[in-house]
Amino acid sequence: MKLPALTKKWFIVLYLMWILIFSVALFSRKILFHKTWVLFIRLDYLLHIIFFVPWMILIRWCWRKRRASIFILSAFVAGLLLAMFSEGLQYFLHYRTFDLNDILTNCLGIALGGMLSWLIFRGQYATEREDIEEKKNFFAPLF
Repeated sequence: MKLPALTKKWFIVLYLMWILIFSVALFSRKILFHKTWVLFIRLDYLLHIIFFVPWMILIRWCWRKRRASIFILSAFVAGLLLAMFSEGLQYFLHYRTFDLNDILTNCLGIALGGMLSWLIFRGQYATEREDIEEKKNFFAPLF
């Protein structure tokens, strides 16, 4: 199913709103994310990783036709800025805490998302490159 570009970009907007809401949400003090461990990882770190994995996948899904190397680097930097913004916002809220480790786990989530997006979309990019090469070779005998 192929979605229009504008619809795809709305997924990005909804994702950004989701990150913003969870950055400022007031959670109950009964849930202690920093004292709960899942697979030898603190739950709050695991949630930070999970929240930021979709970033690179959504960006790559929306803007597929860009040059991969420059685009991935710029998407990673934008994700890093988003991670710092969401964590910096918590610095100014008295009921939330700023933690440098959260920024690092956000970056880990972005990096994992980048690897997943490469795995998901790599076959598709190979076929697009092959199509371009076929078009170049199609007109080569004419000149």
